[in-house]
Amino acid sequence: MFIKFKEYSKILIMVVIMKIKEKTIEDLNIAVISNKGSLEAAKILFAKLSGWIESGEGEVAGNPFMIFYKLPEDIGDSELLYDVGMPTSELMTGDDLVNTAVMIEHKVLSAVHEGKRDNIINTYRAIAKYADENNYDIIGSPKEVFINGFLENNNEKLTEVQLPVIKM
Repeated sequence: MFIKFKEYSKILIMVVIMKIKEKTIEDLNIAVISNKGSLEAAKILFAKLSGWIESGEGEVAGNPFMIFYKLPEDIGDSELLYDVGMPTSELMTGDDLVNTAVMIEHKVLSAVHEGKRDNIINTYRAIAKYADENNYDIIGSPKEVFINGFLENNNEKLTEVQLPVIKM
């Protein structure tokens, strides 16, 4: 991410230029717990998922993530539908709480959001605009991969926003 400063009428305005890139996500074994409701429940669900993976003698093989079927910024908590997930070193057998799958290889447009979730919608908008201007079609649900601070909401948090795409 690049930061430029511009001065307008003696007011300093920070303009953030986001680096958006296309990347290929290789086949990935995942374990997920689905939830309908508040994002606050995600903390508990991540703890349950981590414990479930460890008790099944599995290994976490990457950063935790969330897949949103409806973005929190667009709807109320009662309608929010999402998965909390973790990549695993091998495909595990799911149960009543945890679903497992192989997320097949796919292309995404991605950008790293720095800071609190409060303004992450701007990252989504920037990626969507880039997709539109560069002939990509968004074909699936967005995924947020937590690079650091995933259980916190502070200015040091890094979240990679991924939108699955095809080039038109």
